[in-house]
Amino acid sequence: KEFIGYLVISDEIKEDAKKAISYLNNKYNIHIISGDKKDVVKKVADTLEISNYHYEMLPDEKLKIVENINKNTNLVYVGDGINDAACLISSSCGIAMRSLGSDMAIKASDIVIMDDKISSINKAINISKKTMKTVKQNIVFSIAVKVLLMVLSIIFTLPMWVAIIGEVGVCLLAILNSLRIIYGNVSIKNV
Repeated sequence: KEFIGYLVISDEIKEDAKKAISYLNNKYNIHIISGDKKDVVKKVADTLEISNYHYEMLPDEKLKIVENINKNTNLVYVGDGINDAACLISSSCGIAMRSLGSDMAIKASDIVIMDDKISSINKAINISKKTMKTVKQNIVFSIAVKVLLMVLSIIFTLPMWVAIIGEVGVCLLAILNSLRIIYGNVSIKNV
């Protein structure tokens, strides 16, 4: 009848979370929206240096916060539970964690992180930036070549094969330029 100790069971913060969240915190406004108790959420927020945190939230309360934030800016919501599904759908971009995620969260998300590392979110952001840059290059190049061919066809009488080669050539060059994202020397930082 003597108290000799106790056990505390709690979730552990992922080992790459501190570095990844620090990287994101420098560029974006981070919020924790959790159904957990205040002391648990505060401890995680303090450890990861996140100033905006919400605790003991039910799914409909989470959704109200997400919709409020999403009104003013583009919102990326990261979640893995069934209670995150509505927020994943309502956000500008929903990200689910594969092995931890419920099937409902995975189906509701736009992106699924397969390795469950928080740092993969940073990698996904960098890939999307590289992809958008490549898409813009392809559009500008395609329009420039087509305008050039139109101007040349007004000045000179060009045979049909020039237009066909111009059209097919632009498509092939756009595809090759896009392949640089996968196979080329495009550096994608994984923080």
